Amino acid sequence: SVLHEGVLDPRHEIVEMEKLLRLLQLFCEGHHLTFQNYIREQADNWRSFNTVTEVAALVHELVIFNMTDDHIQTCIQAFETLSEFCQGPCVENQRTLVWANICTDVNQVFTVKYRDCDPNKVDRLRNTATGTLLSLLEATHSNVLPLQMVKDLNLEAIGNCLGKMAEAATTKAEGSSVEDQEEHVANVFNLFILLHMLEYWTHDPRIVEVLRNMPGVETFRSMLGSIEIARDNCVEKLYFCRPSTSAMLTKEKREAFLTEVNRESALAKLTDFYRQSETFIAEMEFASMAKAALEEYLPAVPPAGVPAKLYSAVRENLISRGIPVCETAMVTLGLLINIFLNVRELLLGPEEHPSAVGVLLSGAYLV
Repeated sequence: SVLHEGVLDPRHEIVEMEKLLRLLQLFCEGHHLTFQNYIREQADNWRSFNTVTEVAALVHELVIFNMTDDHIQTCIQAFETLSEFCQGPCVENQRTLVWANICTDVNQVFTVKYRDCDPNKVDRLRNTATGTLLSLLEATHSNVLPLQMVKDLNLEAIGNCLGKMAEAATTKAEGSSVEDQEEHVANVFNLFILLHMLEYWTHDPRIVEVLRNMPGVETFRSMLGSIEIARDNCVEKLYFCRPSTSAMLTKEKREAFLTEVNRESALAKLTDFYRQSETFIAEMEFASMAKAALEEYLPAVPPAGVPAKLYSAVRENLISRGIPVCETAMVTLGLLINIFLNVRELLLGPEEHPSAVGVLLSGAYLV
């Protein structure tokens, strides 16, 4: 083992290793199937090298090694490279990695504490390892690989890690930024999707139990979205995380899109969808911002003398309505300003374009 012989101890050796792994990753970028197959087998050479198994062997050496921050970064890059070897998918590379026992190496990632390493890097290592496992399940049409993966994976260790990660993600830590919180949620969600897919293909009761005991599991289930695509005469189901702003897309806007979209051809329909998507995204982001503002300025504790149940019901209704409430408030404010300016004009006499200001304010929300 080059690691145990100390060959990779010098920092410059680790950097060179990362560069090489990154280069291999870039060669396969964009689901380059030809190169994905070539790195596994070079039929045009008298001697062929299986680079997929070589990188898997490097991962094995890294995870059983007492890793430092430098080594853990190399391991992260190795998992990212393996993921790119399989995505697309490249079925032969998926099979090669599963039979190379990559799942047992992932067990080490979720079992070892890595106390000498940066916790953020450890989280990233586990997330990239999860991404590699997800790449093994991409576009699978049978349960052969999922069954072998479930057989090799330490579901108890993964479940324990998932529980701790989910608890941390659903509880906002003091001083943590919104970006950090979103990253924690994304890491948990990737692991949740992995277990969801494995449970779908294997119906393993251990996975069902892990998901049942997961903190905030219903929240993550509500975030789970899926689409079906047709490829190679087969229908595949793809899972993804719904963005938080998607909940703010109103029913009226959905129905309007279905009735107004250009259906003259497949190209016209796709083009029109992209054109309207910018408007949808802007409206959802505005609604999310309005909801956050209402949550901030409407205190959870009712004012003195106001019935708690009535106040809570009204507050939840206003927050859930989001955009309609803000639009109504803006229009009402604009009308009141116009009325005030017109009454002022009648009582004090005309001034230079007084009502134009009110018209501008009443229509400002449309700009």
